[in-house]
Amino acid sequence: MKPAEYLDAAKTALALKTDYELAKSVGITTAEVSQTKHEKRLMPQPLIEAVAKALKLEFGYVYLDLKRQRKSRANTLKVSTTAPKGAPAQEKDKQGICIMSNVRWAIMQIASFVRSTFSADPMRYGFAGL
Repeated sequence: MKPAEYLDAAKTALALKTDYELAKSVGITTAEVSQTKHEKRLMPQPLIEAVAKALKLEFGYVYLDLKRQRKSRANTLKVSTTAPKGAPAQEKDKQGICIMSNVRWAIMQIASFVRSTFSADPMRYGFAGL
């Protein structure tokens, strides 16, 4: 089951009508329920426990099912067809996909920041080899 299906089934089992009621009964925010429902975040542990109890399932079963789904979604590669904002102009391959992905660009930006920060006074931070 997807997170939204788990949440809807739990609401039905607990005789709740809204996500607000579910969030209040579990002790989390409605934003957490909404983000979980739309798969923007992992389901918080208290919510997994409440769902498992409501559906009479083992906590581990629900947790592992959600984790498996998350892992399979993470393996689906999403490639941007445009360069990130502020990134240098990039060459595109035959399909028009940017050669440098957003993630790679972000890592390069972080590395550049770290290098510039620590190279100003490397001994202060204990990094003499930068």
